[in-house]
Amino acid sequence: MNFKTILPALALIGMTTVTTWAGEGRARIDMYSNTKIKIEASADKKVRVNHPGWVKEELKKSQSLSADIFAPDDQWKQITISFTPEQDGYGSLHFKGQWDKTKMNWCYFDNVVVEGTSLKNPDFESADGWKHSEGAFITDESMAQSGKGLIHVWHDKYVHQSIKLTAGQTVTITAWVKFDKTEDKPAKK
Repeated sequence: MNFKTILPALALIGMTTVTTWAGEGRARIDMYSNTKIKIEASADKKVRVNHPGWVKEELKKSQSLSADIFAPDDQWKQITISFTPEQDGYGSLHFKGQWDKTKMNWCYFDNVVVEGTSLKNPDFESADGWKHSEGAFITDESMAQSGKGLIHVWHDKYVHQSIKLTAGQTVTITAWVKFDKTEDKPAKK
């Protein structure tokens, strides 16, 4: 192959990649616990669930999960993730946008349903039970997937809640997500 043949092929791949990404962004659900967890693979190819690579200590890595979600910006998308704890314990469930060095990936979450444990105010109709950044909770029926409440988050402005984990009891989290926008992070002072 010569350079003249390779160049058009690379251009085509680049255009295809841009087209694939148009109209969607990335959201994330993280869970950090005090017990090892077994992650179930998602059937949805646009939801990748793994033990987080940025956690270097092997024990802590095995106690954590990160779901990288490709979410559309024009409609709500229902996603499901599941995991099973090896021992009784606790976890902290975080809803956020995907991390980026220079950008804020804003997204919405609503109408969370949890099986295998309990969650207080999973539909975000109230902030009661949640720890959150200022302004993360929105009350607007026209924006919500269900009811009137939803959350608007990015990586550093997230919403989280502690959950109880039971050994061998699979926890399944189903949530609705929609990407909002990407903005530049403010300059550090």
